[in-house]
Amino acid sequence: MKSIAFTGHRPDKLYGYDLENNNYKILKTSLYSLLKNEIEHFDADTFITGGALGFDTLVFEVVEELREYHEVYQLLAIPFRNQPNKWPKKNIDKYNQMKTKATNIYVDEQKEDKDYSVKGTSPGEYHPAKMQKRNEWMVDNCDMLIGCWDGVKKGGTWNCLKYAKKLNKEIVIINPKTFEIYYL
Repeated sequence: MKSIAFTGHRPDKLYGYDLENNNYKILKTSLYSLLKNEIEHFDADTFITGGALGFDTLVFEVVEELREYHEVYQLLAIPFRNQPNKWPKKNIDKYNQMKTKATNIYVDEQKEDKDYSVKGTSPGEYHPAKMQKRNEWMVDNCDMLIGCWDGVKKGGTWNCLKYAKKLNKEIVIINPKTFEIYYL
């Protein structure tokens, strides 16, 4: 069996907050085909997303569609319990729906083989470093990482990709500007 984690940009670096936008539809179609192939030909069965706005939400929707035809599992790697506290109500409602359909992992509370907490913070509270810890947990627990990345070598998506490369994970990139799919 194969587990796939995802990293990608938030709405402000993609196409905005409306997932019905035509570019999101194109991205969703490409992602659906890619994941369907991974399920049918490479035994992918576990999908790990970060539960954030933007690419994470789109991935979650695609995996839910695939669950209608395949036995696959969704894990939400949530950086801390209060993640959505400052989000718009509409997005919080969507996030809460996602949580009911997945297994939820609160990364800042994980201490199995590696401690994913951030020194000087309490579990559940916000700290920007917890997003990177969440990304590390996802990469540590996957066989493949799929990134929606615009090629800019800064920010959380880039940091996650660098970490996966350091661990020699299989990495597939979808460029959100051109929709090109390639291996990193």
